[in-house]
Amino acid sequence: MELGIPEDAIIEEYEATSTYTNAVESFKIMDEHGFDSALVVTSDYHLKRSKLIYDRVSDGQYDLKYIAALGAGGEKWNERSYADRIWFSEFYKLWDTGSVCTTL
Repeated sequence: MELGIPEDAIIEEYEATSTYTNAVESFKIMDEHGFDSALVVTSDYHLKRSKLIYDRVSDGQYDLKYIAALGAGGEKWNERSYADRIWFSEFYKLWDTGSVCTTL
């Protein structure tokens, strides 16, 4: 809204407990509204894993564009003092996602 997007144009999803369930729930919302495209906005460090999961769940049914959001202070993930922990966490989750999503 700070960037001029009207509040009534924003649809939030509150049920998800993971990136996978966020994709599933978001696609349900899209179907309810007849949407065939969306912008997926997520943390810059989480973008690769989000894209992997959303693309797998979507299976080409939706036109998705991915937007990386910087930290609250405008810094990139790798500029943060704890960047090594972010990298390791996302690397592990990305590896785990690869094995989990292929069995779902």
